[in-house]
Amino acid sequence: MLKDQTDNLLYYEDIVETIREPLLVLDSDFKILSANRNFYSTFKVNPKKTIGNHIYKIENQQWNIPKLQRLLEEILPKDNPFDNYEVEHVFPDIGHKIMLLNARRITRERTGFELILLTIEDITERKQAEEALKESEEKYRTLSYNIPGMIYRAGTDWSTQVITNLEEVCGYSIDEWYHQKMNWIDLIHPDDKQGVIASGYAKTKEVDLAQELGAGKYIKKPYTLEKIGVAVKKELEK
Repeated sequence: MLKDQTDNLLYYEDIVETIREPLLVLDSDFKILSANRNFYSTFKVNPKKTIGNHIYKIENQQWNIPKLQRLLEEILPKDNPFDNYEVEHVFPDIGHKIMLLNARRITRERTGFELILLTIEDITERKQAEEALKESEEKYRTLSYNIPGMIYRAGTDWSTQVITNLEEVCGYSIDEWYHQKMNWIDLIHPDDKQGVIASGYAKTKEVDLAQELGAGKYIKKPYTLEKIGVAVKKELEK
């Protein structure tokens, strides 16, 4: 019996070290039989104080976490396996962590030897990034809907995606805008379309299109006030 358990542990230890996420192998009494390097490095745990100890008691009971207890003692026996069980905890040494726990019970039919495989994915940085993005989007949305003007994205093909305040500024509803396939140059007053296109070193299709739509003279870089002034004067005199 002891030889079978030893063989089982050696077999699972080889597997444990191939797993990217921190992983523990527990016995049916929740004592730690094995842990991979990622567990020790991620959670700053001492291997000598880990193997053979009850998971709730390692590192001065830092892992005595109520939600972890519920997973192992209540949920896992009824719902094997269990995936993506989120747990938050503040560790004395490494601070606040958000973790996703995945657990499996494995029983060898021949010997009845039972193991629990527990992976612990640290998603703290990912969650923080998601929260920061959510907060940034909320600030952007608040700013967008409170500025006294229209916000839109314009493509190099003169297409336009309206973000906010189209109807207040231009008098068009969103449905009218997209139904008529309008773009931002359609919003320019006819008297103002004869302006100057300041572009790059080579004339582009976008410049040709702008001129076809009513824009004026094409000026190459480098620009000077004199060149722009002369071009504007000629366009206005037409």
